[in-house]
Amino acid sequence: KNSLFGFWALDQIVPMDRLRESQTGMKRTMLFWSQLDSEKGRESLAKLCKDPPRGALSVCCAVHALLRVSGKRIHWKAAEQMMADPDVFLAEMKAYNPYAIPAYVHQSFEHTLTLPYFDYDRMVDRSYALACLGSWVIAAVQSWKEAKQMVPLEAAARRADAAVAAAAASFAEAKKLPE
Repeated sequence: KNSLFGFWALDQIVPMDRLRESQTGMKRTMLFWSQLDSEKGRESLAKLCKDPPRGALSVCCAVHALLRVSGKRIHWKAAEQMMADPDVFLAEMKAYNPYAIPAYVHQSFEHTLTLPYFDYDRMVDRSYALACLGSWVIAAVQSWKEAKQMVPLEAAARRADAAVAAAAASFAEAKKLPE
């Protein structure tokens, strides 16, 4: 019975919550996505397509690279096509998965992230949509970096979950044995 006493605590253990939920980058991507999905954001997106301010192409290239998993630079016509249907565009942004982005995509636009076009405070007066998109890119890159760090932790969490489940099954089997 003493050897089984340690397993009593296993009944109290709930499988580990996924670590992805703690990522601040993903939370920030959703914040900027929700700002773009607002009435003000949609109006600003439409205006951005018609009259792009300086820096719009740099930001849209980065957004395109992340959403389409591409390391290629694009022209403004491709950026306009990407944002032509706001519902589809916003759905793509919402479905962004940092785990699916290879390093070459990030490297294709990494040098542009220091430009002022990615600074929300500087861009919000020129274009609300561009400020949100630039900030979304910064948050998406942060979530990509967090995702790279999370892969080994999630693998360890899955192994721990499996060990807890095996120990709980063993304990349940031991409970069934006659004394």
